[in-house]
Amino acid sequence: MEIKRILFIQRVPFTYSGVLVLCAMLKQHGKECHVIVTTLEKENGIKKEINRIKPDLFCISALSNERNWAKTTASALKEQHSQIPIVLGGTHAILYPEDAISINGVDYVCAGEGEKALYDLVKHLETAENSTCKVQGIWSSTVNNEIVRNGVPELATDISQYQEDRSLYYERYPELKKDSMRFFYSSRGCPYKCSFCYNFQMQQIFKNKGSYIRHKEPEKLIQEIETEMTKAPFKYIFFVDDLFTINKQWLKEFSNLYQKRVNIPYCCNTRPEFAKEEIFSDLKESGCDRVGFGVESGNEDLRFKVLNKKVSNDDFKRLSQMAKKYGIKIQTFNIFALPTETVENAFETLELNAELQPDVISSSIYMPFPGTSLCDLAIKEGILPASFSFDDLPSSFHRKSLLKAPMEKQQLVHKIHYFAVKYPNTIPWFKKLINSDNGFIKLITPPIFLVIFLFSYVTRFKGEGNSYWRALKFLLKFRKAY
Repeated sequence: MEIKRILFIQRVPFTYSGVLVLCAMLKQHGKECHVIVTTLEKENGIKKEINRIKPDLFCISALSNERNWAKTTASALKEQHSQIPIVLGGTHAILYPEDAISINGVDYVCAGEGEKALYDLVKHLETAENSTCKVQGIWSSTVNNEIVRNGVPELATDISQYQEDRSLYYERYPELKKDSMRFFYSSRGCPYKCSFCYNFQMQQIFKNKGSYIRHKEPEKLIQEIETEMTKAPFKYIFFVDDLFTINKQWLKEFSNLYQKRVNIPYCCNTRPEFAKEEIFSDLKESGCDRVGFGVESGNEDLRFKVLNKKVSNDDFKRLSQMAKKYGIKIQTFNIFALPTETVENAFETLELNAELQPDVISSSIYMPFPGTSLCDLAIKEGILPASFSFDDLPSSFHRKSLLKAPMEKQQLVHKIHYFAVKYPNTIPWFKKLINSDNGFIKLITPPIFLVIFLFSYVTRFKGEGNSYWRALKFLLKFRKAY
């Protein structure tokens, strides 16, 4: 069979870097690529678009919290288009290929970075369709339901090779061009081993497969940004790397180029280990407007022993002071309802944030991903069943804890995190409400806190350069996530 047209399918309305890189690679080989974002489609829109494109290959991209969405999507596609092969890729496929290949409707799984593996699979389908696939990094299932495991591919050495072209998204979803912010990656990988994060698993998966931490060449990254600026105006950039400041020499070279040729505000992620004068001087000179970092929990004992994040509260305070010295805003990331967390620990998270005074505060409810050391701990402690699986995962990081331990109060703290940190004098009042034994107060507190959470979300979204109307529309469209 000839593979001419390849259709990528995703759930979240953002321009996925992985999809863009793979499409750039496939286009170099003469393939036609399209993308569908399911949450942006109207009723019957997906069916009509598939009939219009007439794809020869489906590629579904999914995170682990989207696993059940991927399962439903693959099953529906296979039922309606039984002759078209389906590939599942993305973070979930890399971390959990055994689970991914077991999903009904999925024919192939990309168990690693796809720049080489996906094109090799396309060549296999074109030249040896009915034979067993032996492409490194591509797992498959035979007609007898036997799994063919082709290992893990080598990591890409040159991640600057393929320039990301967002026109792929804009052709069908012009509303994405209206966003005032763009997302770019400058690197891949993080060297730390936090128990709640996928990076430690990735390090084990790709051990001896090449350098895990890689950067785009500064010149190539600047060219990519310049190309995007000619297609649609935007005012802000978010570099979504796990750790933007890890390479001082790279940062200095990038900063010089960015200041001269791009010169619009941007934000990035860092850690207290990089709260150094030289680094923040380069960030400031290049136009960095905000740095984000993960606090996770305000309780040091929990952060050190449970999360395996060896950073003290004083370290965070030094980072905050360094950023403010250079006039750079800060954003914190926090997790509530963690294994072993008490309601007192949850309020410690609010209190530490109140001291740091972040310009933006983000938080989520802990989501236990099977196979991570933190999920294993939860099972060991008996607060997750031994049978816990991906079928039990929700798509939202904001609604409800999955732990069997009492987490109702910690979830309520999560709902008021933004408001309480912005107005720290309210924290004692919130403590009284959450810990009250009064039946009426217990009844009215959850809906009141939900209203506070939704109002806070809209306010924060508005603060990122959007109108209140756009913030409300976004919240209504994706209300199921909250």
